[in-house]
Amino acid sequence: MVTASGTSSQDLAGAWDALADRLSASPFMRPAWFEAWFAAFRPNGAAVLAAYRDQQLVGVLPLFEDRGAVVSPTNYHTPHFYPIAEDDKVLQALIEAGLAAARRRLDLSFVDADEPVLRLITRHTAEGGWRTLVRPVERSPYVELDGTWEGFEATLPSRRRRDMRRRERRLEAEGSVGFERVEQSDRLADLLQEGWAVEASGWKGADGTAVATDEAARPFYRQVGEWAAAAGFLRLFFLRVDGRAIGFAFCMADARSLYVLKIGFDQDYSKFAPGVLLTRSMLAHAFDVGLETYEFLGATDPYKLVWTDRVHERMRIRAFPETALGVAEGLGLAWRRGRPLVMRLLRR
Repeated sequence: MVTASGTSSQDLAGAWDALADRLSASPFMRPAWFEAWFAAFRPNGAAVLAAYRDQQLVGVLPLFEDRGAVVSPTNYHTPHFYPIAEDDKVLQALIEAGLAAARRRLDLSFVDADEPVLRLITRHTAEGGWRTLVRPVERSPYVELDGTWEGFEATLPSRRRRDMRRRERRLEAEGSVGFERVEQSDRLADLLQEGWAVEASGWKGADGTAVATDEAARPFYRQVGEWAAAAGFLRLFFLRVDGRAIGFAFCMADARSLYVLKIGFDQDYSKFAPGVLLTRSMLAHAFDVGLETYEFLGATDPYKLVWTDRVHERMRIRAFPETALGVAEGLGLAWRRGRPLVMRLLRR
């Protein structure tokens, strides 16, 4: 028999990590990731639905309550989100517990379009008379790492390959060029400070989206970086000229994928395309160590689409109960989404 109930992430941490290892869950579905997320973005808001079978933890769904809505702990720092569950019965128990706790709505974001949770929520809510809304929130490019780096590079347009080689030669004329990869270091804090300064030197710093200028993101990535280094997930990549960092990427890796959470370059070196050169080095590394995918994460920015046309579609699903609060919430959302169309028609 599977039972699901609420608890705290601290109480579950050891068993949760063991379950994540057993099911090969990504770094972004680990307890330490959510502890950092809640500390930075939702203090005192953490809650976890835990499913047990014969007193063994077999499923986890992190959530928080927001004025009657039960919401996934996700935002645009989140690569992806999904419940960890041993099988469909466990997943069903987690969904039922989440729906039972939702007075206004159950709201999960950044869920891959092919995740079973979308199918099960839609089916379960239809049978129970709930209303559901599903829409894409992000399309994240990725590269399938089939074959070798040399074989992949050969598929790129010849003009692009020549341009990368030309820019690297021009950069080498500026000084000694080196690519550095860091997984663990007793200088982690200094390296992160150096990397965030590089990221903030471009447009991200100007518009306030760089980690160094974000009061919530800065401690989040510091805590995540410390945990990921200790757990073996962290990968920092630097492009250096005479030891000076001109390109930086904050990444994580597991047995399957390299995930690029943040990347930036020194604007003073933009004519050398340091972001492109750093990405090429990181892709080559991912091929060389035998990973399956290179995950750009985030949106379909043009600089990512020069490498691939494949994307993961991340979805947001909202389920509204047939209660006064749930109906009002669903109707209010439908009005907010439909009103612009109505106004356009009226103007016509």
